[in-house]
Amino acid sequence: MQNCPKVSVIIPFYKGINWLVQAIESVLAQTYPVSEIILINDGSSTSLEPVLQRFGEAVRYLDQENRGPAAARNAGIDCAQGEYIAFLDADDVWMPQKIEKQMKCMLSSGAFWSHTSYVTFLDGDFEKGDKVIDLSSVHGEVFSRLLNICPLATPCVMLKKEILIQEPCLRFLKELRFGEDVAFWLRLAARYPLEVVPEALTRVRIHGDNAALRADVQLKARIAIWDDICKNPNLYMKQSISRRTYFSYGLCKYGNRFYAFMERHCRKTWVLKWIARFCYFLPWILFKTIR
Repeated sequence: MQNCPKVSVIIPFYKGINWLVQAIESVLAQTYPVSEIILINDGSSTSLEPVLQRFGEAVRYLDQENRGPAAARNAGIDCAQGEYIAFLDADDVWMPQKIEKQMKCMLSSGAFWSHTSYVTFLDGDFEKGDKVIDLSSVHGEVFSRLLNICPLATPCVMLKKEILIQEPCLRFLKELRFGEDVAFWLRLAARYPLEVVPEALTRVRIHGDNAALRADVQLKARIAIWDDICKNPNLYMKQSISRRTYFSYGLCKYGNRFYAFMERHCRKTWVLKWIARFCYFLPWILFKTIR
């Protein structure tokens, strides 16, 4: 497509080389050709030579020590040459018209960032859609909504690189191993309204390592995000936060302290899993019901 904005796709990798192949193939199958695929090896011990040989010049390869997905995505952002940046995790895939429809939406609305609905599928059952996550109502001024429950999936997001050049603070928080994406979305949402393509154009793989399914990870991520907001209020444009939200994050703080205490004194994984669920249950209910 001539005279069309260029799109850079950023894929961090740590494990799951077969999944990675599927992810890259889904990018190459886009009806809107992307200008570059930036693959960042985040200190993985897996040899990516077979992947690089298979896709050749279609993939730009970066290698770094293991510093987490935030640092990997930031490295991709810094070297991306496209006018737009789209994120894809190595274990997820796009539907063929994902970029085309998202680009059309952003160009017509003038939006600086957008996302799509998505479908979850079980690992090992690629063809069977497990559940459609309809995010058609998540658009506009969404800071407060994302602060309570963030339904955005990273592989669904695309943004205009211009805003990242203008504001260097708009990056993934490299010190976070979990919740780094939510902190980034909150900083974006504090500045720019979010656009949405209501169709489910992304497939998100569900497997045992999904951070969103682990209560202990959710507790730690909540605390990290809240600490960042408290330490850097100007980065969040002094957005108003409800008392109920304050209270809910306070419950996460005390729940995380109790979980950390039990983690030091208990070695049974299944017990710790249920303790984490217990600690996160009440704040999760409150977050879900805040309007």
